Amino acid sequence: MQIPMEIYDQIVFFVANQNSGRLSHQQANRHYSVPTSGAARQELATLCLVNQNFCRSASFALFRHIVARFHGFRECRTCQLLEELSCSVYASCVRQIDFKIHPAEDLSYMLNDLQYVLDLADAFFHLPSKIHKEICVQRVLMALHNIQLPDLTELHVNFPLAHQFEQFFSTTFPPSRTSEILHRLHHLGLCVSAFTNTDDLRRFASDVQASILPKHEALPNANHNAHLFQMVNLAPNLKSLALRSEDMLPLDALVFPPSLRLRSLSLRRMCLSSEVPIAWITGFKPTLRDLILEWVGLQSATWREVLQTIASAEIKTRSPHDWPALGVLRQQVNRNRIVEGLRPLVSTPTGHKPHLHRKLMARMSRRI
Repeated sequence: MQIPMEIYDQIVFFVANQNSGRLSHQQANRHYSVPTSGAARQELATLCLVNQNFCRSASFALFRHIVARFHGFRECRTCQLLEELSCSVYASCVRQIDFKIHPAEDLSYMLNDLQYVLDLADAFFHLPSKIHKEICVQRVLMALHNIQLPDLTELHVNFPLAHQFEQFFSTTFPPSRTSEILHRLHHLGLCVSAFTNTDDLRRFASDVQASILPKHEALPNANHNAHLFQMVNLAPNLKSLALRSEDMLPLDALVFPPSLRLRSLSLRRMCLSSEVPIAWITGFKPTLRDLILEWVGLQSATWREVLQTIASAEIKTRSPHDWPALGVLRQQVNRNRIVEGLRPLVSTPTGHKPHLHRKLMARMSRRI
């Protein structure tokens, strides 16, 4: 019996998305991100070996997201594979390429070859962890400046220092080109990946032996965060924004474009006055669906004022680590309702799983 192609597609869809609920919040907020774990990708590759129909369906899923690793040679195997892909039937499937580049590699060379074949909608630029970062920054900027990517709607840039984002507005990278790129974006992710503050290093660094490079300490991220804000201000069509840092960055000076209608906002290691998130939540209330805060501190007032403002919002959690905290919060709400003569809320975040709920609540009580 001939099995319809739709059945193969449904099986592939299930395999590709079986672990999507465990993945990063930001991936769920992006249109082109492929929420596929490493294990799922291996299973998709295995399906390609079953028969031609599985191969066709699974290949389309696999080629949506590509990680390109360059090691310093233009004629490297990665370049050859990308060129072969650009001439294949799967070129139209590609929606996201993560470029992990070596400083000797000319990224413009490769993007120039691919731009006419691959309808790139998402580019993720991640620099090497230790060496030649300044050279790599120049490579990324050169590629974005020289290559036209008219379908690019999602951009992630991970630079070591906030100061380096200034180069998007330098004489070598005209502001008009920056504005042209940012104006088309629906998702923007900006990450500052190096510590410049000793207190933040001691507080957050996982490596107790970690230290700050002198050249990084001379350019504190907190003094150059305006460059990130300038990029956000030039992106009036964003639906999703992610700002992440190693240092705690002051955020009060961030001004969103008046026309902005965010659906998702993700912040990591930022500090701001309490009235700022209240104003944002109020302004984006008709459209905002996801608000993700990690190590976000208040410079004034308390989180109670902020939480009271968003009390009517629907609260969802994807992380099991949030469940006990929500359980404790629900208990406090019920105590307050009883004092006011109101009936307590019956449901709890883990009430449908009593065993899990008792376990998580016990863990939380030990922490308290």
